Amino acid sequence: MLKLLLFAGIMLAILVIALAYIFRHELGTLGHKYEERDRIKKLRHDIKRKNITYDAHIKKFGATVEAEMLEEEIKELKQLKRELEQKK
Repeated sequence: MLKLLLFAGIMLAILVIALAYIFRHELGTLGHKYEERDRIKKLRHDIKRKNITYDAHIKKFGATVEAEMLEEEIKELKQLKRELEQKK
C-alpha cells in the first residue's frame, strides 16, 4: 500500500512538472497581462491628481505659465492612457 502511494505521488509530481514545462510560456506571461492594467490605473490616478493640482492652482493664482504646463501634462497623460487602452 505504501509503495502504491509513493508511486502515485511520484507520478503526480512528474505530471505537474511536465505540464509546467509545456505551459511555461503562458505561465511566464501571466504577470504581463496585469501589468498593463496596473499602468492604466496608475495613469488614471495621476490624471486625477494633476487635475486637482491644476484646479487649485487656477483658483489661487489664475492663468499662469505653471497652469499651462500642468494642462499640457494632463493632455499628454490622457493621450498615453488612450494609447495603452487601444493597445490592450
